[in-house]
Amino acid sequence: MILLIPVQLKSQEYRRTGVGWNLPALIGKTIVFDADISKNKFYGYSIGIGGMLNNSLRGTLYEIGEATYNHENSGYYFSGGLRYTPRKEFNQTYFFIGVKLLGGYFLQSAEYHEPFNEWFRDNKIPEDYYFEGDKVYSEGLFTAFVFETGINVKFTNRFHTEIGFQGGHHIYTTKRQVSSISSILPGLGALNIAGILKIKYIIEKNIG
Repeated sequence: MILLIPVQLKSQEYRRTGVGWNLPALIGKTIVFDADISKNKFYGYSIGIGGMLNNSLRGTLYEIGEATYNHENSGYYFSGGLRYTPRKEFNQTYFFIGVKLLGGYFLQSAEYHEPFNEWFRDNKIPEDYYFEGDKVYSEGLFTAFVFETGINVKFTNRFHTEIGFQGGHHIYTTKRQVSSISSILPGLGALNIAGILKIKYIIEKNIG
């Protein structure tokens, strides 16, 4: 879910308020809140917060081989970035391209086949795994770089939609087993690629 938070800007700039859904994110059991701040018609800033709950795709635990099953991935993240939006006017159809820095917390769990320690070097389980009942857990912090591109289509002055995609790559994680192929981290989507399909309700006011 995308919530474009009201933002007060300087002279000759705009305040925007809107609400809508990002359908690909919901399929991945992720809810997202974004603020979109446009200082002029050529670029803008974005900030956001999101969370993922019980995504069942294989996560970083997949890195230890076939010892785990019934995976669950959860966590939350914050993001901030820039968008380039070449257009003649604020309220029109336009192409966008942007970059974001994303960081957050992940928690992953799975049931496991015994003996679990045989999947690790010297049969020693790393400290970033822990066990509760019949499940093994792993948690940590991460940061990622995200690229996004697409088109914002104007239906009316109030309703727009965004269609595009984003791709990312984590640049730091506290968990040693993460790989860019198998990791399912909040905000990055499966294989670090996610679709963009936002229905937005927008209010614009020139306060200059």
